[in-house]
Amino acid sequence: MKISTGQIFDRAVTQMSTQQSKVAEMQAQLASGKQILQTSDDPDKAGLIQRLNTAYNRQETYESSLDSIEDRLGAEESALTATDNILQRIRELAVRASSDTLSAPDREILSIEVSTLKEGLLALANTTDVQGNYVFAGSAVRTVPFAADESGNMLYQGDDNYVAVDVSEQRRLNMNRPGNEVFASLVRQESDGSAQRVGFFAVIEDFSTALKNNDTGNIQRSLAEVDKLSLRFLYLWLMWVVA
Repeated sequence: MKISTGQIFDRAVTQMSTQQSKVAEMQAQLASGKQILQTSDDPDKAGLIQRLNTAYNRQETYESSLDSIEDRLGAEESALTATDNILQRIRELAVRASSDTLSAPDREILSIEVSTLKEGLLALANTTDVQGNYVFAGSAVRTVPFAADESGNMLYQGDDNYVAVDVSEQRRLNMNRPGNEVFASLVRQESDGSAQRVGFFAVIEDFSTALKNNDTGNIQRSLAEVDKLSLRFLYLWLMWVVA
C-alpha cells in the first residue's frame, strides 16, 4: 500500500500537535504545582483529592470553632473567678456587719463598699469576649445581659439558650452559659411566712440598704442570702472546672 506524501505530512502534524499538548499540560502542571488539573486527567485520583480537601476544610472549621470556644470560655473563666472573689468579700462584710459591736456609722461605711462591689458584679455580668459579644447573654450576644429598668430594678435581658458548635464529627460543645443561670435569683422567706423570688443584684442592693439604715434584722437576713449566693456560685464554679 502506497502512503502519499500528504498522509505522511498529516501524521507528522498530528504527532507534533500531540507533543505540543503534552508539553502544554506539563507546563501547566509545573506552573500550578498540581499533577491533576481536571477530573478527566485521572478520575480516581481526582475524587480522592476532592475528598481529602473536603476533610481538610472540615478540620479547619473545627479548629476555628475550638479557638472561638477557647476565647469565650477564657472570658467566662475570668469573670467567674472575679465574681467569686467579690462575693466572698461581700460575705465577709455581712459577717462583720452582723456583729453587735458595729455602730450605725460603721455600717454606713460598709454600705458604701457593698454598693461599689455590686457595680463590680454588674460589670462582670456584662462581660464581653474578644469579639465584643456578651458572654452571659445566652444566644442574644449583642444584647446587654443586665440593665436597670425605669424603676431601677436590674433585669436580665438575654435569653436562656445555650450555643453549641461542632468540634468534631461526633462531638458538640457548649460555648456559653446564660446569665440568668450564673447570676440567678433566690427565694426569700418573708417574716409573714410568704416567699418571693429576689434577683441576684437585688439581694446585694438590699444588703447595702440594710447597712445604710442600720437595720440589724435585714442585715441578718442578708447574711443568710449572701451565704446562699456564695455557695451556689461555688458549686457553679466547681461544675465549670469539672466540665
